[in-house]
Amino acid sequence: MKKDIFWNSIGTAAWSFLSLFLLIVVTRINGLEDSGLFSFAFAFALIMFTVACYGGRAYQVSDHKDSFSTDNYISLRLFTSLAVIVITATFVLLNGYDWQKSAIIFLLVGQRVFDAIADVLYGVLQKKQRLYISGKSLFYKSILSFVVFITIDVITNDLLLSVLSLPIISLLFVLLYDIRQSRAVENFNIKPKSSEIRKILVSTFLPFTVIFMGLIFANLARYFVDIYHPDLQGYFGIIIMPLSLILLLFSFILTPAILHLSNAYNNREVHVLHRTIGKIIGVTAGGSVTACILAYFLSIPLLKLLFGVDFTDYVTEITWVIVIGFALSLISLFTNIAIIARKLRVTAIIHLASNVLLAILCVVLVDPLQIRGAVIAYAIASVTQLAIMATYYLSITRSY
Repeated sequence: MKKDIFWNSIGTAAWSFLSLFLLIVVTRINGLEDSGLFSFAFAFALIMFTVACYGGRAYQVSDHKDSFSTDNYISLRLFTSLAVIVITATFVLLNGYDWQKSAIIFLLVGQRVFDAIADVLYGVLQKKQRLYISGKSLFYKSILSFVVFITIDVITNDLLLSVLSLPIISLLFVLLYDIRQSRAVENFNIKPKSSEIRKILVSTFLPFTVIFMGLIFANLARYFVDIYHPDLQGYFGIIIMPLSLILLLFSFILTPAILHLSNAYNNREVHVLHRTIGKIIGVTAGGSVTACILAYFLSIPLLKLLFGVDFTDYVTEITWVIVIGFALSLISLFTNIAIIARKLRVTAIIHLASNVLLAILCVVLVDPLQIRGAVIAYAIASVTQLAIMATYYLSITRSY
C-alpha cells in the first residue's frame, strides 16, 4: 500500500509538472512566440486526453463485479482515441492553422492519445493492487521525455523536432512496458462487444461531461486569446500557468478527504460533512491569501528568473490568477460532493452554463482589453460558478 502511494504520488506529480518544465525550456530556448504556440497546443492536447479517457479509470477500477470485461474497456479506449484524432483534424482544419502549428498540435495530441491508452492499462494494474507499476511508468516516462526534449531542443533549436520525441516516447512505453506489465497480471485479448461498449458510454456520460466541461472552462480563454491576440499567447500561457499548479496542490488536499466526505454523506452525517468542507475551505483560503501576497511581491522576479521575460505590466493579472485558482479549487470540491451525491445532471448543466458565460465574456472583453480582459472574464465566470455550486451544495444537504 505504501509503495502504491509513493510511486503513484511521484509519478503523477512528475507527469503533471512536465508541461511546466517544458514550457520553461521552450521559452528560454525558442522564445516567447514558440512558447505561446507550445502552451496552446499542450492545453488543447490535455483536453483531447480527457476525451480519449471517456469512461474514466475510476469507473473501470470501481467495477468490482466485473460488469464489463477488460477487453471492452481497452477497446473503448482505442475507439475514443481514434475519435480524438478525427476531432483534432477537424479542429485544425476549421481554424486554418499553418502547417507548423497543425503539426505541433497533432504531435502533442498523439502523445496524449498514447498516454490515454496507457491509462486504461494502468486501470488493469490498479485493480490487481499494482498501482506502483503505473506510478513508475509515469515517473520514468516524464523524466525521459524531459531529458530527450531538452537535449534535442538545445542541439537543434527546433521546436517541431523536439515535440516529435514526446509521442514516440509515450508509444514506446506503451509497447515495451505498460502492455507487458498489465498482461503479467491479467491475460486479456482485444475482443470487443459493441453492446457492452455502448453500456459503458451511456453509464459514464454524465461524469465525463462534468469533467470535460471543467477542463474546457479552465482553458477556454486561451482559445479567445489565440483568436484575438495570438502574439500574446506566450505571455498569457505563462500568466495562467499557476492555475494548473494550484489545482494540482489542491488535489493533494481533496483526494485523501474524498472517502471521508463520501462516508459522511452516505451516513447522513451532514454536520460532519459541513465541518470537513469548512476545514478544506479554510486551509485553501489561507494558502490562497498567502499565495496572493507572495505573487504580488515576488512573481515578477521569479518569472524573470525562470523564463527570462519581464512581466512587470501583468502583476495585477498574475495576482488575480491566484484568486481564480482558489475559486476553481472550491468548484472542484463542490463538484466532487455532487458526484458523491449522484447529482450529476444539474452539475453538468451548471458547468455548461458557466462555459457559455465565460465564452460570452471573452468575446466582449478579450479583444479590447487583451490579457487583462481574459483574466477579468475568468474571474467573473469562476466566482459566479463557485457561488452557484456552493448554493447547490447547500440545497443538496438541506434536503438530505
